[in-house]
Amino acid sequence: MIIGTAGFTAGLSVQRLEDNGLTVDQGPVLVAGATGGVGSLAVNILVKRGYDVTASTGKANEADYLKTLGAKDVIDRHEVEDTEQKPVRGKRWAGAVDPVGGQTLQYILSTLNYDGSVATSGLTGGTEVYIRASFHFKGN
Repeated sequence: MIIGTAGFTAGLSVQRLEDNGLTVDQGPVLVAGATGGVGSLAVNILVKRGYDVTASTGKANEADYLKTLGAKDVIDRHEVEDTEQKPVRGKRWAGAVDPVGGQTLQYILSTLNYDGSVATSGLTGGTEVYIRASFHFKGN
């Protein structure tokens, strides 16, 4: 338990993304809530596996920390919140780790590349997810 529950959750999230077909050549991977336990460990794991990681955080003063973990880009959490409830947007992410939920998960689902996947594990952003598009889910 050196890595704790957060590390175990981050590891399982990355494993599930790869089980669903994520590879390093497919494009950037988003990690929401990147300064939290699950998020920061997910950034670290993904970077060490060769992925280009974009870290999303509400703590602008932690951008340097996320860069030291290897995040290629750091963006504000408001950039990944779906406040307009748009079901489809431009495709942006090959995969995502989301320990936030709510409007963040809505945004991720609407910007996920075709055949992309998201590993979601938290509800700090709320429990409501508004989805108006048809999605194909694969895996167990």
